[in-house]
Amino acid sequence: MNFSEFLKKSPKNSGLIAEKLREMILPLDESIEEDLRVTKTMSSAFYSIGAPSNVIAMVNPGKEHCKIYFHHFEKVDIRGLKLEGKGKHSRHLKIKEWKEVDAETVRAILKDITRIVSDKAKT
Repeated sequence: MNFSEFLKKSPKNSGLIAEKLREMILPLDESIEEDLRVTKTMSSAFYSIGAPSNVIAMVNPGKEHCKIYFHHFEKVDIRGLKLEGKGKHSRHLKIKEWKEVDAETVRAILKDITRIVSDKAKT
């Protein structure tokens, strides 16, 4: 499945946000692997290095918003970003409009997480 097929069930706005997040994540490291999963109720794009369980982030386009889950959030400076959820190793940012995103902050957090995941993949 390619990314266009992955987004077929997503509304246009959340699909565009998911594309922008993907464009932000993939260039961070040439070893990043994308795993696209679609079920009856949701679509999720996982980005990892070395193994499917070594996740950097997960992008989840929904009906009214797109979520990006930051794995290893507890190990990096989240620079004041308001993350939601109660997960031990992953919290998310809910995005309704791309213009509300501080892209530089999100990119910086993703870079920090990518370094952690890349180092973990090497061990």
